[in-house]
Amino acid sequence: SLQVQGIPPASSGAPAANTGGASSATPLFDFSSAFSGGGMTSRAVTWRRSGSDAAAEARRAGVPLLIFFSNRSSPTATMLEVMLNSAPEAATIGQHYIPLYIDFASKETRESLYYRAVLDRYKPRGYPVLLVALPDGSEVVRQSGYAGETRTEPEWRKRTLQFISSAVAQSEKASALRRKRLEQEGYRIWTNNQGKPVFARLDTLDANQATFTGEWGESFRTFTSRLSEADRLAIEARNP
Repeated sequence: SLQVQGIPPASSGAPAANTGGASSATPLFDFSSAFSGGGMTSRAVTWRRSGSDAAAEARRAGVPLLIFFSNRSSPTATMLEVMLNSAPEAATIGQHYIPLYIDFASKETRESLYYRAVLDRYKPRGYPVLLVALPDGSEVVRQSGYAGETRTEPEWRKRTLQFISSAVAQSEKASALRRKRLEQEGYRIWTNNQGKPVFARLDTLDANQATFTGEWGESFRTFTSRLSEADRLAIEARNP
């Protein structure tokens, strides 16, 4: 199966151990460091250019990727790029997605083993392609070329922005279904002593420290004293 740094193979089950690159040597950090963070709020879209960095950022933030497969030798792809970078409505993209731009007009990109593997996995047909994927890399939905049978630029612009907006709800639904599967493998909501939740699986206990695997495969540790009272009692009951 395809295993590329930052874009793991799609899976219906739990994330592979340490997909975020964490190990037993991961520095101890506060429980709150595992919480989902907000997105960018700038007027222009801040496209990431590194697939591995974008995927890692998506896992940390718990938000989907918006992947723009482009080719600057394509007039249609160039038109979409200009439209997304200028439309006022596009300012919200960074609030809901980690945007990743891949330009296959670049020889360096085309010859990269990483991006060749990404191309082989998602198989975009023609350019441009907008693809929404969960932080684990599993595809949610895509739009290729012109939207449907639309051929006028204003209508294409409208439908493209509608696609990006509607894909937020589709991603949330896909994430919820994935969580239900993970619950069968020991994942649940844990809460720290300030009331902040995180969805994770308890893996190991070492004295007063607990090691967890988060929703998207990231490993993190915390002192059990930083957990809520209910969670501390649950751990004590599990390990009398």
